[in-house]
Formats: sequence, structure tokens, C-alpha cells
Amino acid sequence: MPERLTVKRPKPMNNIAAYIVGVPLAFIVMWFFRLLERGEDIHFENPWLNLAAHSGLILVPILLSAAMSLQRMKFAPTAETVICYSSYLNTFRASWWTLLPVWPAGLFAAFVLLRDLFVEYLPHPEVPATSPLRALLIMAVTLGVSFLYTTILFNRFGVRVSAAGIRPGLIRFLEWENIHHVRAEGEIYSFHLRAQPNLPVSFIPVRSEESKAVLDRLLSEHNIPFLEPAGRVLLLTKLVVLSGFIVNLLLCFWLRFGMSLGLLPTIGISLAIGTIANLALVKFRGIGKLPKLGPKIESVA
Repeated sequence: MPERLTVKRPKPMNNIAAYIVGVPLAFIVMWFFRLLERGEDIHFENPWLNLAAHSGLILVPILLSAAMSLQRMKFAPTAETVICYSSYLNTFRASWWTLLPVWPAGLFAAFVLLRDLFVEYLPHPEVPATSPLRALLIMAVTLGVSFLYTTILFNRFGVRVSAAGIRPGLIRFLEWENIHHVRAEGEIYSFHLRAQPNLPVSFIPVRSEESKAVLDRLLSEHNIPFLEPAGRVLLLTKLVVLSGFIVNLLLCFWLRFGMSLGLLPTIGISLAIGTIANLALVKFRGIGKLPKLGPKIESVA
């Protein structure tokens, strides 16, 4: 049985960085509670300052989520060898459909926010006014939703190989004897399990000749063949996923503009549908049959 990865503890924030972050945050919190006590809305007489403040309710959580997603976890050394780094973006040509169900909410939110900015707020920057509690709700929802998408876009993992198998992600491990075949799409290898040989469970970009040689050698040693045809089940699955994506996106437009539903509940409904659809897709691909090896945190010395 392969061992679990050990995540190294991050270094604590130094005092200078703590002051840079903490002092402005303290003033913002004090200002927020002052508005709450007085029952006032967030609104400034200067129209462009007013627009900037309301834009910050969206942009600050997005930037914060991006900063968190860009933080790289460091792991204690193991017997496994890192052969490449994999992410949704650098395998997009092959893996685009695997997370497509969750994208309608994010794309629709971006469209509506940009539309409102250019159609309503830039011509009339003095108009926006938001209560403190609603502003808090907007920032919390934006942080949660944007963290989901920035994690999808920016997260990358060092793919590791060993005598036992290949680790394509943080908690999943593919044992060599459970791999049915591999399909190459250019520099991207898609791995198919014996439990569900029709659909890939993982995508690995192999760009360097050295990494390709190591992986090809291990596949050959374990008699794992390369098969080129995509297969009818995979093509049909992609078609169903794409159709679901379009239907979900059209549902967003109907709820927002046809039923005059607010943006936040529209995103919530779309994201809930997309999450359920994506979980169903994960189950159908057979990913649940892979052993889960969640990482452990480095113990305090």
C-alpha cells in the first residue's frame, strides 16, 4: 500500500507582513461596524470613489482567493519520483469536459458583472449603495465561488511515480495493476481503469523527454498498453456533458432575465446543479474506486 504524503507546515507570517495586512483590515472592520451601528449604507459622495469601493467588494475577494490558490504546498521527501506537474489548464485539451458542469455559474456571473459595470455603473458611478450586511454577504459569496474557480485554474500537483503506481493528485493513487490502458493525446496521457475502461480517470502532461521516458518504461514494465481510439462511450459522455453545460447556462439567463431572480440566488442554483452533475460524472468515470490517500500534516517538532 502506498504511503500518504506529508504536508510541510507553512512558515508563519513575519511581523512586517502582519502589520501591512492587519492595520488596514482593522480600520476597515471599525468603519464597517460604525456603518452598521448608524444604519447607513456604503456610499460615497465622490462618484468614482463610490464605484471603486463597490468594485472592491468583488475584486478584493477574487484577488484573495487567487492568492490562496497560488500558494504551493510543500511535501516531505518520499520514495516517489516527481515526473511532471499537472493542472486543469495544462491538460485542458483533453480534460476540458471533466469540470465543465461547474462552469456555467462562474461564466454567467462574470458576464452579468461586466454587463452591469459597462451598462449601469460606469455611466452612473454615483448610483451604487449597499448595506453593510449585504456587502458582507457579497464578499463571502464572491470569496467562496472565486476560490472554487481559482483553485480549478491555478492549482497544480507534482505527479509522482513509484514501483506501486502513479499518484496523479493529492488524494488519489493509481496502482499499476488497476490501470487498463493509456491513451496519448499529444503530450497528454489519459489513464483508464480496469473498473471503467471507457472513460479516463486522470490526465497527465508529459512534456519533457526524460519524464516521458520514465513513464513509458514503467508502463511497459507493467504491460499497460496504449490504445488510440477514443471510444463511443467517451464521445457520448462529452456530448452529454456539453449539452448539460449549455442547458445550465441557458437556465441562468432565464432565471436572471426571464424570472428577474437576483444574481446571488441564480449563481447558487446553477452551482448546485453543476456540482451535482459533476459528482455524478466523477462516479460514472469510476474515480470513486480509486484508493483515497489523504495527506497528513507534518507533526510539530
